[in-house]
Amino acid sequence: MKKAFTLIELLVVIAIVAILAAILFPVFAQAKAAAKKTADLSNCKQLGTGMYLYLGDNDDAFMSAYTYIGDSSSNGYENWSYKLYPYVKSWDLFVSPGSPNGGWPPAQFLGNNLGFGYPAPMKPGTRQDNQAPRLSYTANLLILPRKRSSKDVNINSVNAGQLDAVSDTILLAPLTDDANCLVTSSSAYKSYRTGSAIARQGQVPFEGDDTYPAFEAMTKASTDATFFGPQGCAQSKGYNDVNKSSVRFIAPKRFGNGNNFVFADDHAKFMPFERTLDPERFAWGKSAYSFAGSPIYKPGTTTNVN
Repeated sequence: MKKAFTLIELLVVIAIVAILAAILFPVFAQAKAAAKKTADLSNCKQLGTGMYLYLGDNDDAFMSAYTYIGDSSSNGYENWSYKLYPYVKSWDLFVSPGSPNGGWPPAQFLGNNLGFGYPAPMKPGTRQDNQAPRLSYTANLLILPRKRSSKDVNINSVNAGQLDAVSDTILLAPLTDDANCLVTSSSAYKSYRTGSAIARQGQVPFEGDDTYPAFEAMTKASTDATFFGPQGCAQSKGYNDVNKSSVRFIAPKRFGNGNNFVFADDHAKFMPFERTLDPERFAWGKSAYSFAGSPIYKPGTTTNVN
């Protein structure tokens, strides 16, 4: 006679399976996150190498972060990712495996965005701007300037030879994963915008399109207010004086407490976001290269960052 499991035996087996699942599922999740972080680092490295090749063909001059086609905003824009594409030959490299939305489409795109689709709340527009169809990375505006047209006479292009400590200066960073942080005064979702962790003196938010005689490194309190505060872009859909800092275009912590960054010498590495703000080792630039080399001071001082 075949003996069946008793109810107690069955419950014990179920309990053991549940315990094993509780132990193993977090391990699997951690392994998956680590794999995404590693794949993202590979993307960053290849984008850095592509930029190095681009510089070789362009007299060591970095491209503008974006420019108006035909010198007019009505014609759309051309983003740095579009100019870099011939050197990496894959749109997939512009999408981070850690990006929850699969990367943002251009601010203006047609139909199904060249077959790459689009996440909410984006909607098709009236043209296809020249940008990677899905984008998870943004540029440091102190190196890739926001020189949109000939009217931006006070914003200059940057040559690689101008940079200090290239191995410690961020070139590309993760683009925000929060749609609210892409919103500007025009209420558009501008995935082509660039950021940097600098403020006007007194921690006054710097939007990235004006020139000033001097800047200062942002503090953790200022960046936290921009991202997470009651009026920060991750909490508020409104565009206001707190969240208008250009740092809002950067994802502060895509992987745990930090991100993979591409540096100006083309290497890539992981760094906690707070570490990039350290005025003794400020990672966004020793001076504002795209703003005529204006100084960047330590917060509340007139001493240059290191």
